[in-house]
Amino acid sequence: MSGRTDSIDREQGQLTARDIELELEISRRELTGYCHRTLGSAFPPSSAGRSFSTSSC
Repeated sequence: MSGRTDSIDREQGQLTARDIELELEISRRELTGYCHRTLGSAFPPSSAGRSFSTSSC
């Protein structure tokens, strides 16, 4: 892509692509959970480590 740079001007200086990557990595788990809830997961809940029992105790 022409004209694309690896840095973005920000209020207090330059924000590089690496800075953005680190910020996203910090929030990866939360973002992944949000996407799964919003879009639906390709895996059933039991595959995600959760299992639900329908029998009563």
